[in-house]
Amino acid sequence: MNAPVESGESSLQRFNYFGLFFGRSNCPGVTPRMSHHPPIFHIQENGFGALNGRESLYMDSFLATTYHLLPFLPASTFRDLLGSFSRIHCITKCLVLAALALGATVTKNTEHAEGLCEEARQALSRFEDMVNLRAIQIDVLISYYLVTTGRPNASYLVIGRAMRRAFAGGFGKEGVGVNHLNEERLRERRLTWASAVMVDRIFSYAFGRPSAFTGSSSTPAPFVSKFPGFVPLPPGYPILDTISRLSPIMSRAISEIYCSRKKSLLKSYKSAMEIQKEIEGLKATMDPSLRISVDTPIAEDSDGVKQILAYNIIQHAYMLTFRPFLLFRAMLNPTSPISTQKLQKLNQACRICVDTAREFVTILDNACKSNPLVRVSPPSSQFHAYTYLPRRSDSTAFISKQPPSSSRTRPLSTNPRSRPRTRSLLPSKPPLNASRSSKSGFH
Repeated sequence: MNAPVESGESSLQRFNYFGLFFGRSNCPGVTPRMSHHPPIFHIQENGFGALNGRESLYMDSFLATTYHLLPFLPASTFRDLLGSFSRIHCITKCLVLAALALGATVTKNTEHAEGLCEEARQALSRFEDMVNLRAIQIDVLISYYLVTTGRPNASYLVIGRAMRRAFAGGFGKEGVGVNHLNEERLRERRLTWASAVMVDRIFSYAFGRPSAFTGSSSTPAPFVSKFPGFVPLPPGYPILDTISRLSPIMSRAISEIYCSRKKSLLKSYKSAMEIQKEIEGLKATMDPSLRISVDTPIAEDSDGVKQILAYNIIQHAYMLTFRPFLLFRAMLNPTSPISTQKLQKLNQACRICVDTAREFVTILDNACKSNPLVRVSPPSSQFHAYTYLPRRSDSTAFISKQPPSSSRTRPLSTNPRSRPRTRSLLPSKPPLNASRSSKSGFH
């Protein structure tokens, strides 16, 4: 008899990730008013009084966590802008408000985060036709905030707008026009472009949407330390360098795994294994300060956050490469003819996917216990196997380390609020639509 499946709701709530699956209005403790009508503090007119003196805390929280992914300005500049808030330009105030909103997500003051983000969005609407670095930076921060708070559709639209601003301003290419820029301004321009492309590529890949930038789809390995558009990446930013090297690998996965509708199972498996080798090569050659494993303790303070951020994105690419095999195995009709060779390859791909999830869940759990900053980091900077394992309509999937002949399996609960412990991933019987599903995709 199967033991009852342990509910995953507490884990989702622990990382404030419940809204990504079931909508923010369904989150425990969130009322419809909080979800759809966030408070407006009128900070630009009245100052930070409504935040009860927490603005410095929010800025420090942002700089200790999300900032490592979006470092288009020096940390000291963000602090200076906060200190001179009443004297800076309106659009720069929007930038500060967006950064504070992201910092507030690290705390329990989610209503402050919502109010800050909403005020930044409303103020930015007055500059909707503006094409400059500041407008792009604000869009990138708001997009990251929206995905952090479980609104991927809104996030996708906002990062798309940021990319269009960048294209309109010519920030994706460098010609003689950049020769007049000083070193600081040129670095800001390059980091803004890199951050925008990073958010666009990762979010598009993770949520299965077309990327605004498709120019790198044929970029081959070996890797280069630059983002699409031939804009050099300034040295000293190991996370962005790692993602720039991961970008062509993600493009290959999209092309060979997801967009090849008539590709055979064995050919798709071969492509996935080649992509696996490329990812392993990236992990072996990435900056030593970012490398972590199950057997090595995570670094303390913000260095540990950097490690989790980088490893999280790599694991996204890893699992999304093998997730189609997982879904196909879950939907496979036992009566459908399939050769032993194909079944072995399919099971091996499933195990790679699940073992990757299990490994990083262990790493993240250890990191949360030893590093307070990782424990409170925004949800989108953490990895959750739930996102990439079959869920809801794929409720007959299993997670297992057992060999294919084993009958010991544990079904995924059909309750959408329940999640399995990471044990098995082989189906006992197909869902009602399995015969139809197994005819599409791999063959």
